[in-house]
Amino acid sequence: MVSVQAGDRSAALDYIEQGLELATGELRAEAYLLTGRGLLSQSPGNHDVALRHFRQAAELARRCDARTPELRALTGLAESSLRLGRHGEAGEHAQTARALATASGYRLFEARSFALLAELDLARGGFERAARRANRALDIQTEAGHRIGRAETLLVLGHALRQAGDEGGTLRAWAQALEVYESLGAGRRHEVRALMGR
Repeated sequence: MVSVQAGDRSAALDYIEQGLELATGELRAEAYLLTGRGLLSQSPGNHDVALRHFRQAAELARRCDARTPELRALTGLAESSLRLGRHGEAGEHAQTARALATASGYRLFEARSFALLAELDLARGGFERAARRANRALDIQTEAGHRIGRAETLLVLGHALRQAGDEGGTLRAWAQALEVYESLGAGRRHEVRALMGR
């Protein structure tokens, strides 16, 4: 997972393949590793492939009652479905993830689910609901100190506020996101600068 998050695809794939050879019959480990495959498929935009891995991971995680890989798989399913324009599926997966995360006390997955639902609302033209859901995600992420998640959600909030005609709010949200990305030297800072016309 560290290699996935660092963007080292080659190392991540190597570790995943080694792990899968060792993990035969260890459902929890297999679920984590398949989730890693899904995340690696998402990053270059191979969302159909990612869906396959996330579905397998979610099924294995349910069978052994492993909450973290199940929630990772569900949010992965929601994101890839959203990117493919499968809004109905994206909504189902995000709502399932939100309910499970809330019931289990997994606050960051709850926030991620709200952020995905906000993106889905935006795709459907519901900017007011998108802003409400983005703000719910932000409350959790701020409380938990999850900076990258907060920056991602601020981007969504900025788009919702732009659709609502609130240019000042849009620029404030994007400026806050940019501040996080620049402080970490990572993320989508170039994209945010372009959005802001810098």
